[in-house]
Amino acid sequence: MKLYVGIASALLVTHVAVAQSDSWTLEHTSSSRVTFTQTHHPEVTSSRTAEKANYKNFTVGIYAGVNSTRFKSEESLDKNNLKGRLGYQLGIFTRFGGRLYGQIGAEYLASSSNFFTQGDGSTISDIKDKIDLKYIQIPALIGFKLLQSQRGTSAIRLAGGAEFTHQLDVNNNKFNFEKENFNNSTLNALANLGFDIGLFTIDLTYHHGFADVLKNQNSAKRRMASASVGFKF
Repeated sequence: MKLYVGIASALLVTHVAVAQSDSWTLEHTSSSRVTFTQTHHPEVTSSRTAEKANYKNFTVGIYAGVNSTRFKSEESLDKNNLKGRLGYQLGIFTRFGGRLYGQIGAEYLASSSNFFTQGDGSTISDIKDKIDLKYIQIPALIGFKLLQSQRGTSAIRLAGGAEFTHQLDVNNNKFNFEKENFNNSTLNALANLGFDIGLFTIDLTYHHGFADVLKNQNSAKRRMASASVGFKF
C-alpha cells in the first residue's frame, strides 16, 4: 500500500509541473484504493481567450511604400506625353474589429508626375515638367477578412473607403505652379487588398480622385496606385 501511494504521489508532482492550469487531489476510498480528482480553473482559460480576442479586435501599425500618380486628362492624350512617376508614402494606422473591421490612419505622401501642355505655336517643342506634390492624408476603411488564421495574426483582407487629403507643398517647375494653384483639400475613394503575415502587412491600394487637383481644370483628378509594407504591434 505504501508503495502504491509513493508512486501515485510522484505522478501527481510530475503532472502538476506540466499542467499548471489544472489541480489534482489524492483521495483514499474505503477499499484502500487510490483515486485522483482533477479540478479545472476556468478563469485561466477565460484569460487566454480574452487575450486572443483583444489581439484580433485592436491593433496599431506603421507602414511605408511607393505610389504612381496619373491624371484623368491622360486618358485623352498620347501616353508618351504624360506619365506617372514614382512617389512614396509613410503612415500609421489603427485597426479595430474582428472579421469585419474598421481602419483609420494618417499618412504623409509625396507624389510625382509629368505635366504636359501642347505648344501654342510660338515654340517648336511642347512644354513638359515633373511636378512633385506633398500631402497629409487621412484614410478610413471598412473591410472584411476573407480568410484568417485561428488567432487572427494572418489574414487576407478586402476593404473600401475614402481619404481626405491636404496639400502641403509643391516643387519649383516650368509652369510656375505654386501652392495657390492647387486645391488645398480633395477627397479620394479607396479600394484595398491587404495581406497580414504574422506581424507584417502588405497592402495594395487604388486611389480614385473625386476633385481636380489643379484649380480651374476639368480633368486634373488623381488616379493613383500604391503598394505598402508595414509592421503591426
